[in-house]
Amino acid sequence: MVSYNSGSSPTCAVALLSRISDFPYGTSIINWAIGGIGLYLNDSFANEQAYIDKCVDVEHANSVNSFTNSGKINRTAIGYKSSNNKIVMLYLQSGSAWDCRNVLKALGCGFGVLLDSGTSSQMKAKDSSFNAIHVNSKTNSVYSMVALAPSSWG
Repeated sequence: MVSYNSGSSPTCAVALLSRISDFPYGTSIINWAIGGIGLYLNDSFANEQAYIDKCVDVEHANSVNSFTNSGKINRTAIGYKSSNNKIVMLYLQSGSAWDCRNVLKALGCGFGVLLDSGTSSQMKAKDSSFNAIHVNSKTNSVYSMVALAPSSWG
C-alpha cells in the first residue's frame, strides 16, 4: 500500500511493486509505503479459494506461512477509506486472510493489505484517556511497526 499526494490531497493505492522505484507515478510524491499481501478489496471473488488462488498466482503467497490453508490465526491488516481519507488498522483474532478482507470491505475500505499473521500479530493503541491498550500474542518481539499520529481522529 502506498500513500501519495494526488494533486493537493493525499490518497492511497495498492500496487504490486518489486521496488518502490517501480511506483508508476514516481517516488517524489510518496508519503509512505508498507508491504503485504493485497486484499483486492475492489475485486469480486466467487469464494475464499478464488481469492487465495489469485494471491498465489500474482503475489506468490504460497510462500507465506498459513496463507493458503485458510488458517484461523491472529492477523493484522491495514486498509484505506477514500470516502473520508482514513487509514484503518485491523487486528483480528483467529481469522483468515479472507476474514480480514471481508472486515475491511465491510468497513468501507477500498484498498488494503494483509500485514502479518500468527504470533507476530500485535497491536498497541491508546484509548481516549491515553491509557495504553495492548493486543498481542506475547510470544514474539516485533521489529517493524506502523505508527499513526493524525491531526484528528474524526
